[in-house]
Amino acid sequence: RRRRRLRRAAHDDVDEPGVGHTLRDAWLARSVAELALTQDADRAPEERILWIAGAPYPTEEVAARQVLVRWRQRLLSEQLSQSDPGVDQLWALWSAAGGAADPEAAWTTCLEALLRHPMGRLY
Repeated sequence: RRRRRLRRAAHDDVDEPGVGHTLRDAWLARSVAELALTQDADRAPEERILWIAGAPYPTEEVAARQVLVRWRQRLLSEQLSQSDPGVDQLWALWSAAGGAADPEAAWTTCLEALLRHPMGRLY
């Protein structure tokens, strides 16, 4: 009996969201973001899905905002402009995560944030 009760308790813990689930979700989002960006950057320009015209990992603000708008449209089904507050928030995140000094980290962080965004989980 005691053994059965322990199994049930362990199973109940798995169903409850907690630190383990949060860490797993963060790790998965980060891993997927890194892999997706790297693979897309390696494609021929006309075959890219995440990166629009131009080089991958853009560092100029106008080009970066175009990518951020595209990602929000594709991942969150939002229609917005480059001056939308949601794009401003992503631009601030991009800048804080490395910006032009470390564009790979900055872009990975932005894609990870969108993959974990609550609106993305509804679709």
